[in-house]
Amino acid sequence: MSEPGVLRFRDLGAVAVVQDGRERAPGGAVLGRLLSRLLVDAGRRVDVGALVDAMWGDRATARSVSTLESHLYRLRRFLEPGRGRGEAPVALVAEAGGYRLIADGDRVDSVLFTRLAEEAADLLDRGEPGRVVALAEQARGLWRDRPYAPWSDETWAAAPVAGLEELGRRLTETLVDGLLADSRPDRALAELEPVLAAQPLRERPWEQYLLAAARAGRVGDASAAYRRIDRLLRDELGVQPGTELRRLHRLVLAGAAEATRSVAPGREPAPVELTEVKLPRRRSRLVGRSAEVADLERRIACGTTVTLVGGAGCGKTTLAVATAERVAPGFPGGVWFVDLSSAPGTEQVGTEQVGAAVASALGLAGAGGTTTDALRDFTRHRRALLLLDNCEHVVDPVAELVEKLHVPGGGLAVLATSREPLEVDGEQLVELAPLPVGDGSPAVELFLERFAEAGPDRRLGSADLAVAAAICASVDGVPLAIELAAARGRAFSLVEIAEQVRTDPSTLSRVGRGRGGRHTVRGAVERSVRLLAPDEQRLHAAMSVVPGPATVALAATVSGTPRAQIDDVVAGLVHRSLLVVEGPLRPGGPSRFTQLAIVRGHGAHALGDGGSERAAQERDRFVVDAVVGRPRIGTTGEAELHDRMDDDLAALRATLHRTLVDRPTWGGPALAAGLGLYWFYRGMMLEGSRWIALGFRHLGLARPVDAAILHSGLAALHIMERDLPAARPHLAALFEAADRATGEDLLFIGDEFAGLISPAVPVGDRGLLRELAARAAAVADRTGDANSALLARVAALRTWPRDDAMEQLAEAVAVHAVAVGTGNRWAGRMSADDAVRACLAVDDVDAALQWSGRGIEDYLALGAQDSPQFMELHGALHARRGDDVVAVRVLAGARMQNRRAAMRWPTRSETPAILAEAARRLGATAYERAWREGGGLRLADLAGAPGTPVAVPAPRPDRPAVLR
Repeated sequence: MSEPGVLRFRDLGAVAVVQDGRERAPGGAVLGRLLSRLLVDAGRRVDVGALVDAMWGDRATARSVSTLESHLYRLRRFLEPGRGRGEAPVALVAEAGGYRLIADGDRVDSVLFTRLAEEAADLLDRGEPGRVVALAEQARGLWRDRPYAPWSDETWAAAPVAGLEELGRRLTETLVDGLLADSRPDRALAELEPVLAAQPLRERPWEQYLLAAARAGRVGDASAAYRRIDRLLRDELGVQPGTELRRLHRLVLAGAAEATRSVAPGREPAPVELTEVKLPRRRSRLVGRSAEVADLERRIACGTTVTLVGGAGCGKTTLAVATAERVAPGFPGGVWFVDLSSAPGTEQVGTEQVGAAVASALGLAGAGGTTTDALRDFTRHRRALLLLDNCEHVVDPVAELVEKLHVPGGGLAVLATSREPLEVDGEQLVELAPLPVGDGSPAVELFLERFAEAGPDRRLGSADLAVAAAICASVDGVPLAIELAAARGRAFSLVEIAEQVRTDPSTLSRVGRGRGGRHTVRGAVERSVRLLAPDEQRLHAAMSVVPGPATVALAATVSGTPRAQIDDVVAGLVHRSLLVVEGPLRPGGPSRFTQLAIVRGHGAHALGDGGSERAAQERDRFVVDAVVGRPRIGTTGEAELHDRMDDDLAALRATLHRTLVDRPTWGGPALAAGLGLYWFYRGMMLEGSRWIALGFRHLGLARPVDAAILHSGLAALHIMERDLPAARPHLAALFEAADRATGEDLLFIGDEFAGLISPAVPVGDRGLLRELAARAAAVADRTGDANSALLARVAALRTWPRDDAMEQLAEAVAVHAVAVGTGNRWAGRMSADDAVRACLAVDDVDAALQWSGRGIEDYLALGAQDSPQFMELHGALHARRGDDVVAVRVLAGARMQNRRAAMRWPTRSETPAILAEAARRLGATAYERAWREGGGLRLADLAGAPGTPVAVPAPRPDRPAVLR
C-alpha cells in the first residue's frame, strides 16, 4: 500500500498519479505531455529550453517561455490540489533555469520497474528461481502500455522508451529462465508464445522454447519450433541458427529432454539418422497452410491416428505430405507414403488386401504369415509414421488394419487422408477447409504463383488482382480448382478464365501431361459421389439449385426426400465431405448446409436440364408459399418468417432472380411486395428497393393485393427521399386498390396505411399523416378487424395536436398496453416512440428514457438487428438527463452502426453539440475512454428491463408523466 499523502507516478503507459489510493490523470494533452517530459528525468533538473522544445519544438515562439510558466502552474495545481495559497510547492520545484519533479526511487513506476528487473536477474545468477519469478511478475505488473503514451515516439522520449522496452524483453527472458529453473516448463511455454509472435528473429526466446518444450515432454513442438526459426532466419536474414540453438535441437532429436537440464559446453550428442523416408516429391511449395501444418505436427507428435478429412480438391494429400516431411526427424523408425486411390472398393477388398498395399510400400511383400502380422511385427518397436492417402472408398478395411497395428507401448503413428472419418479408437479428426478467399488471401497467392508458372511475362496490375480474387471466390478457394484455373493462363486471359469458372467450375481439368479423371474437378467429385446411396445421390444433385446455405427443410423440398428421412441423408453427405456445415445463424436456429461451387457444378451436371427445372420449381414454391402465407404486420409469427428468410437467403435470392428476371411469374411480385419489412429490419433496403422496382415492372403478372403493396413500397421509398410529388401517384393507386379490395386482401392493404406513417413523420406533412390515418381508420371500420383497429390508433397518434402532450401520452400508453397484450410488437414500437415524444414535451426525461428502452425491446422482438437512429436518440436522452459517460458510449455505438450501414452521421442536428459538451465536462481522458467502450454497443444492449409495469398517467396537462 502507498503511504498516505505521498504521490506515486505511473509512467509505464499513459501518465497518471496515485495518491491515497486514488489514481488521477492530468486533464488535457498539454499537461500530459509536460508531466511525461519531467518524468523522463524524474528527480533531475530539466532545463527550461528542453521543456519548451518538448512542448512546441520548431513551433516555439518568444512567448513560449511565459506560456510554459502558465502550464507549470496548472501542473502544480494538479499534483498538489490541496496546497494552500503561499505554501511552497513540494512536488515540482524551480531550480536554476529549470524545473525538477520531486520523485524518489520507488515512487516512479519506470524506476521501480528497472530496479526489480535488475534484482530478478541477480537472483537468477544466485540460484533463487522462486524469488526470481515473484520479482519478475511484480515488475511486469507495473507495465500498462508503452511508456509515456501517447508521446512514446517523441524525440525526447524515444531513447528512454527504447531502453525500457528492451529491459522489458530481458525481464521476460529472466522470468522464463526462472520458471525453467523452478521446474515449470508449461508456464514457460505459455509466456513464450506471445514473445515469439512479436519478436520472431530473436534467438534467445527460441532457445528457451526448445528447452521448455523438451522438459515438458513436447518433443514434436520443440522440433517444429526449430524448423520454424531455421526457416525464418534463412528467409529473412540469410543465416543459419546459432550454435546454441543447433546444439539444443540435436539434443531434442536424440530424445535427450532430460539432458537439456544441464548440458556441458562442447559435449554435443551425435545427430540421429532416420532409417527411411519415402514420400512423394512435391513439385511446388505449399501455400497458405502454415497453421494447418503446425496443427497436424502437434497432433501427430502426441497421437496415434490423425485423419485429415475434407472435400474433393481441398489439398489433403499435399498438406499431409508436407507435414510428413516436417515431422520426419521425429520418426527415426521411418516414414512411408501409401496411395490407396487405386485399391478396389470396400465390397471387393478386405483388411488383408489393404495390408498388402501397405506392406508393398514398406518392402515387406514377401514376408511370411499374414500381411497384417508382418506389418505389426515390423512397426511394433519402431517410432514410425504411415501416411495412408485416399482412404474414403476403403474406410472399413483401413480402419480394421489401423486398429490391429496399434499395439500397447508401440511407437507407430498413422496420418490418413479421407473424405470421411475412419472412426477408430483414439482418432484425432482434422477437417480441412478450402483456402480463404479475398484480396491478398492465401487462395489468391496460390493462383498468382501457379499463374506465373503458366508462362513468362505474367506480372499483373491491381485490376488483374481483383479478377484473380473473383476467380478464387468462384471456386470457393478449392486448391485443385485454383491450380487448374491458373493453368489455363497459357491459353486464356484472366477475364475469360473468370467467366469460365463462374459458369461452371466443375469443368476445370488439367490441360497438359497427366490428363484424366483424377486431374479434373468433376472427376475428383465423382469419386465421392459414386460411393453414395441413391437417396444421397438424389439430394446431392437437387441441392445444386440452391447457390448457398440451405436448411434441412428446403433440402427435403428440392429433393423430394420425406422429412422423416432427410436428416439421415444430409448427415451422410456431410460425413462424406459433400456438404459443408454452416451452422445456425442464431441460438436455437436450424443448421444450414452448403455445397462448394465445384460440388454444386457436379450436382447440376448430374441433375440435367429436366431435373434442374423440377428442383428449381420446388425451391421457388417453398419460398413463395412462405411469403404469401405471411402473418400481418407486427403480429405473431412475423419475426419467425424473417428468420426463415435469413436461414434460406440464398434460395430467396435465387427465386427472386428467377421469378423477376429469368422467367417472370406472379410469384416474383408477390415476393417483392411481401418482404418490405424484412429488408428494412435487416438493414437491406438498398437490395430491397431493387427487388421492389423489378416487381413493379411486372404488375401485369401480380395479384391485386401484391400490386397495391408494391405501389405502397414505392411510395414509401419516395417519401423517405422527401419527394412527395413522386409518391402521390403510387398513393392514389393504393387508395383505389383499398376501395376495391375485400376480405384478407383489404386487411393487408389496410396495414400499409399504418406502415406508411413511419417514413411520413420526418417529412412533416401533417395533411399526409391525417390522410393515411383516416384511410387506416376506414379499413378498420369496414372490416371490424381488431388488428386493423389497433393499427388505426397507432396512425392516429402521429396526427395528435402538438399542444396536447398529456392526452397523447395517455393514448400512447394505452395503445402500447393493447399492443403488448395482443402480441403486435410493431404497434408497440410505434406507440412507444409517441410516448417518448410526449414525455419530452413535458420535460420528463426519465420517462422518455424508459419508453425509449421499451420501444427498442419491441423493435428487437420484431427480428430487427440494429438501428443507428434509435441509438442516437437514446444517447441524446441520456445526455439530456446529464449521464455524460453513458451518452458518449451510446453515441459511439450509434456512430459505429452508421458506419456499418454506410449512413450519414449524425442524423440528429443536436448530436455534435451533445458530444462537445460531454467532452468539456468529462475531460479528454474520460471522454476517449467512454467513446472506445461504446464502439461495440449494439441495439440489444440498450433495451429496457422487460416486464417493468407502466403506470398510465391521468390525462391532466398540469403535471408531467411519471413511469414507475
